[in-house]
Amino acid sequence: MLDISKEGIVSWENAKKKYDLATSKIEQQLTTLLKNKLAKAASASDMLQVFSDFNKLLMRPKIRSTITQY
Repeated sequence: MLDISKEGIVSWENAKKKYDLATSKIEQQLTTLLKNKLAKAASASDMLQVFSDFNKLLMRPKIRSTITQY
């Protein structure tokens, strides 16, 4: 991160891409899990409990945009 040479910048960009790819896969899995739990919710209080359980993850833009229908 502190290496501002050309090689350091390339290395940093590659590390960011790798991180983004890994988090994207995890976000997709979590989004699927969240959607399944919301679909199985029988009442509004059940949905609120699911949202409460996943509260911290709802700040992620990809996850938030996926669940806007609920």
